[in-house]
Amino acid sequence: MQLSREELSKLDSIIENYVDDTTSKEAEVIETYLNKLDSLERELLIDIYFNFSRKATDEESKIIDEHKVKLFNLLSDKGYIKVKTTPRVEQRLNNEKKEKLNRYRYLREQLNRLYDLLVELHEKQQNKSHVQTMDYTREKVTCSRTKYDFTGTNLLAKIQETEKKIVLLNSEIEKEEEKLLSAIDKIEDIRLRYIFWNRYFMLEDWENVAKLVGLKTPQYCMKLHNEYLEELDI
Repeated sequence: MQLSREELSKLDSIIENYVDDTTSKEAEVIETYLNKLDSLERELLIDIYFNFSRKATDEESKIIDEHKVKLFNLLSDKGYIKVKTTPRVEQRLNNEKKEKLNRYRYLREQLNRLYDLLVELHEKQQNKSHVQTMDYTREKVTCSRTKYDFTGTNLLAKIQETEKKIVLLNSEIEKEEEKLLSAIDKIEDIRLRYIFWNRYFMLEDWENVAKLVGLKTPQYCMKLHNEYLEELDI
């Protein structure tokens, strides 16, 4: 890997600042990196790249270029160098964030469907309340051509299964709610915070979100939302 001209310029600027001021915010990261090198490579890097004491040979240039890449990646990971993402990568990251934001909505919709199913099953159970079930652990069953109605038994099993699913889903929703609200609370801009809160926690459509935050059109509301997505920490 080779650094682009823009990336190299950013790294050079940080190294120059470090040489002028060893108490800079990046200093600890740079010094930790240098201290991990063997003495010969450390001196080589400092003499030629940091202090421009002499011109590098071809072999030395290769070694220094490798360290430049490592330093750049290290400083990028620590947040001291902002790396510009490509439009394709940026779009992928934003889509992943939208999926995380919409997970709470998806789980709530699942829960509503389960509650609807539970109501439906209870109504069917009431209509079949005349059905009596048999304790097969005590009664000996013999073969017969008579058709028995096990609908009541099946309904009870479905009701119990649905109730278990609801309990588990409620627990999952609580965890998802906590993560969602934590991410929204980190948004410093109040209007943006309410856009995300109304859209993803209150589950409003874009038209209502726009009205609730005082914007004229849902399109402009969505524009503000999409522009902030890259910064959102979720």
